[in-house]
Amino acid sequence: MKYFANYFIVAGVVMATATAAFAAPLALSANDNIKGTAVVPAKPTEKTAAAQPPAEKSADKKSQVKVRHKSRRAPGHASGEGRQKAEPAPGERLSIKQVMVLLKTTRNFAGKNLSGLKLVAFDLTKCNLKGADLSNANLERADLAESNLELADLSGANMKMTDLRLTGLKGVRLERANLDGSIWQDGTVCAKGSTGSCRERADQFSSN
Repeated sequence: MKYFANYFIVAGVVMATATAAFAAPLALSANDNIKGTAVVPAKPTEKTAAAQPPAEKSADKKSQVKVRHKSRRAPGHASGEGRQKAEPAPGERLSIKQVMVLLKTTRNFAGKNLSGLKLVAFDLTKCNLKGADLSNANLERADLAESNLELADLSGANMKMTDLRLTGLKGVRLERANLDGSIWQDGTVCAKGSTGSCRERADQFSSN
């Protein structure tokens, strides 16, 4: 009986040793497998890289789109100057607005039609009014000093107290023009009842 007991003890020890020896390599291989399965981030392929453009390129595209939108809107927005009425045709009467524009720029009214306009107390000094049509215009208290009125038509105009000092009046038409109180070329004040001519200078500046 002792013999069998010793036999079983020795056999158990041998089996335990063998099991331990066999299990050790299995544990090592399992650890290696776990280490080998670590997640590695995938590298982007050439196709995915091409599908995602850099941020700079997308920004350039946005700026190009904005520029295109601006260029499309530009023709539709006319400037203030473009909306203004074009220069009137020959013989067409000027508006007060157009008169103001010329007074601020060239002051050239040669051959222009200003007939019937209300130009009361207007500053028309040093203007070129050669051949201009001022018939029936209201020029009361207007300042025409040093202006060229050669061949201008002032027939029927209201020129009460108008300043005509140093003006050029060669060939001017003054039929029915009211010159009461006007200051003539030489500084003489025209008497009341001066119609068509300044009464003090009637012998030289009578109307035709």
